[in-house]
Amino acid sequence: MDKRVLELERKVEKCALKKSVKKLEEEVEDIQSQCNGLCGADNLALQKTCGQSSVNGMFSCEKALDGIKDNFMHTKDGYKNGDYYGEAYPYWWVDLGTNCKVKRIKIYNRTSTCCGERLHDLKITIGKRLSNMKLCARFKGPGVPGQVLDMNCKIPTAARYVKLMIMDRSLYNWLHVAEVEVFA
Repeated sequence: MDKRVLELERKVEKCALKKSVKKLEEEVEDIQSQCNGLCGADNLALQKTCGQSSVNGMFSCEKALDGIKDNFMHTKDGYKNGDYYGEAYPYWWVDLGTNCKVKRIKIYNRTSTCCGERLHDLKITIGKRLSNMKLCARFKGPGVPGQVLDMNCKIPTAARYVKLMIMDRSLYNWLHVAEVEVFA
C-alpha cells in the first residue's frame, strides 16, 4: 500500500512540475514577444492575416486592416422572397503574427449613412489560438454610422488572435466594420 501511495505522489508531483514548466514557458514567450519590438505602441493588426465567416463580394476581411477608414469589410448578404438576409453569428478575426499582451481594441463602424445599427451584441475575444479564446470586451449597441468603439480588455492577456462576433442566431445579421486596430 505504501509503495502505491509513493508512486501516486510522484505522479502528482511530476504532473504539477509539467504544469509549472508549461506556465513558465508561456510567460517567457510573452516576455520575449514584448521585448522583440513586435508588440510596440503602434496598431498591431495593420495589414495582418485575417478571416471572416463569409464574404460579400469585394468586401473581404483585409478591408478592416488596410488603414483606410472609409471602406469596410462585410459578411454575406442575400436577397430572397423580397427580403434581405445575412447569417447567424457572423465573425471576423485577425492573426497578429505573435503573442502580444492585448490591452485595447479600437473598432471603426462603417461610415456610410446606411446600416450602422447592424453593429450590435458584439463579443470581442482574444487568444493564443482561435480554438481557445477569452473575453476581452462586449458592445451591446446598436451602433451608429461612423461610431468608434475604443474597447479596453477587462483583463489584458497575451494573445495572437482577436475575434469579433455578433452574438445573435437570427439570419438577419451582418458584420461590417471599416477598421480594427489592436494595441498592446
